[in-house]
Amino acid sequence: MSHLDARKPNRSTKIRFIEVDNLFIMPTKEELIERIDNSEIKHYTKPIVKDFIHSVSLKGIGKPKYLKKGDVFIHGFPKFRPNVVISVGSECSYYMSLSTTKDCMNIYESKSRFFEDGYFSKGIMCAPNSVIMERLAGVYDNHKRLNKAIEEARNHINKMLG
Repeated sequence: MSHLDARKPNRSTKIRFIEVDNLFIMPTKEELIERIDNSEIKHYTKPIVKDFIHSVSLKGIGKPKYLKKGDVFIHGFPKFRPNVVISVGSECSYYMSLSTTKDCMNIYESKSRFFEDGYFSKGIMCAPNSVIMERLAGVYDNHKRLNKAIEEARNHINKMLG
């Protein structure tokens, strides 16, 4: 079975995501072109085209040989967003998501030249390094803000766990 067959079922006009280690990942440009070429749809509507564009993974950047704190990758389900690596492990790394929304789910303001200003999420998640490497989108350039966000998340978790 190809990785295209292992996608989560969705509406026929929506992009289906690839599942890797229970994570749903955006299709690559090549996978999207293959899907369009093999589709029976003759006329694409604006919402379908927008869905295609938003679902393409970012593979155009040069790839480093290893991950580092501050690396940013695009990931999420159902909403894709930038995620900043905060700790690198041998097989999996921890990260915090960036959001444009100021609400109770987000903890510290983010200011970056490369990623839209917003907020760091309170949540700390983990993903396989292979997934992160495939979805790299750049580097978070404000190390002072990143370190402060990590400190705020640590304080929040310590306060929750008592």
